[in-house]
Amino acid sequence: MIKIIINFILIILVILLQINFLPFFYPLDNLNLVLIVIIFLSLFFNSKISFCWAGAIGLVFDSFSLAPFPLLTGLLFLVVLSVKFFASNLFNPKSFKGYLVIALLGTLFFNLMLIVTSYLAYFFTKQLDFDQLAWQNFFWQIFLNLATFTLLFSLVKTISYQFKFRFQ
Repeated sequence: MIKIIINFILIILVILLQINFLPFFYPLDNLNLVLIVIIFLSLFFNSKISFCWAGAIGLVFDSFSLAPFPLLTGLLFLVVLSVKFFASNLFNPKSFKGYLVIALLGTLFFNLMLIVTSYLAYFFTKQLDFDQLAWQNFFWQIFLNLATFTLLFSLVKTISYQFKFRFQ
C-alpha cells in the first residue's frame, strides 16, 4: 500500500513539474520530463511499474490535450515497449553509453510518432498541429532529454546501492 501511495505522489509530482513549471523557462520548455521518467523506469524497473506510470501519466495528459483521447497514452505504451525491445534485443545496456543510446532512440521514437500522427490528422482533417518551429524544438528536446537522463542516472547511481554494484 505504501508503494502505491509513493508512486501516486511521484506521478503527480512529475505531472506538475511538466505542466506547471517547465513551460515557463525558455530552454526547459522543450524538455519532456515525462518521457525521460518513462524511459528510465522502463530500463531499470519491471514492466508492470513502467506500464502503470505510462498509463497514469498518459491518461492525465490526454485529458488536457486537444489530440484524440488515447493518443498520448498509446504513444507512451509504445515507448515502453520499444525501450524494452531495444534493451533486450539491439543494445547491451550494461554501460551508461548503452542506456544513453536507448534513451535517444526512445525520444526519437516518441517524437517521430507524434509527427506521423500529426500528418495523418492533417490528411484526414486538413488541420495541421505541427508548426515550423517544431523542428528546432525537436533538436532542443533531444539535447535536453539526454542531459536530463544523464543527471537522473547520475543521481540515482550515487543514491542507490543497486546501481553502485552494477556500474563500477
